[in-house]
Amino acid sequence: MALVEQAAPAGLPSKDTIADHYNRHNDNETYDSAWFYSDPAYQAFLADAIRDEFYVGADGQVAQPDSFREREVILDIGCGNGTFTRLLADGCGTASPAYGFDPFLSPQTGDNFVSLPSLGAIEFARTISDVAHDAAGATGTDKPVLFSKVLLKEVVHHINDDFGEFCQKIAEYFRTEGRSNPNCQLLIATRLAEPKSYPFFESAKEAWRSHQMDAQVYVDSMKANGFTTVRQVVKGFRVEMPVQQWKQMVRNRFWSNFGDLSDQQIAQGLEEMGDFKEFQKEGDPSTLVFYDNFVFITGQVDPAQSN
Repeated sequence: MALVEQAAPAGLPSKDTIADHYNRHNDNETYDSAWFYSDPAYQAFLADAIRDEFYVGADGQVAQPDSFREREVILDIGCGNGTFTRLLADGCGTASPAYGFDPFLSPQTGDNFVSLPSLGAIEFARTISDVAHDAAGATGTDKPVLFSKVLLKEVVHHINDDFGEFCQKIAEYFRTEGRSNPNCQLLIATRLAEPKSYPFFESAKEAWRSHQMDAQVYVDSMKANGFTTVRQVVKGFRVEMPVQQWKQMVRNRFWSNFGDLSDQQIAQGLEEMGDFKEFQKEGDPSTLVFYDNFVFITGQVDPAQSN
């Protein structure tokens, strides 16, 4: 999802670069066919990890499923075509449908998912109360929706320049509109800044490092902009993938971090990697094995400050 609202500083992707990446994947067939958005075990891993983080309350205790269902509402910013958000909503078992927005998303209203008009992340944060009123209308209720679980999955690197203000606005919303629920959370799901666990060639590693910020930068920014409790945890998924499939995904620039690599750079990089010996599955050189490591960063406001 192209979430950058202004020109990016040096070292961060420009609006055009991000837009070019998503224009290459601008239909549901292309989007769903990408391995990281289609493999059932991988999607279940992410949904379970996010659900587990959502279940931890402001007191550090794990919420009971029944109480979670009764009061929590998930909002997925940059939700793609909504497939993952529906999976997450089913796993969390919320009484309310989950909400999401993204340029990929066609209008949808169902029992477990409702699409919202697409916004940039910072524009959304600045107008979150208005969006909550509009969301209520989409589901036929009079009372504004309280977005108690706000998720940024795999998109935070697109709003690095605006992340501080984004946090400030979301924390303010939790303190004012979320007074009735002390367990409101902002959850960032992103990858580690160091790409050594991936079968990348050198220029791909450099591109990754230039776009992917260290998790501690996000933690510090959340603390400086209104979140009183911030925690992070790293979880990894063991990926097995045919070498040829991986090569094709890299050529397709399946991650936006590769959006500014030229075809020539990619071709040369793949040639450098040769047979990917370091990442070959034992006894099967046609298959790669590597870990996709996610860091989950959760921020909450002090319930005492919500009174």
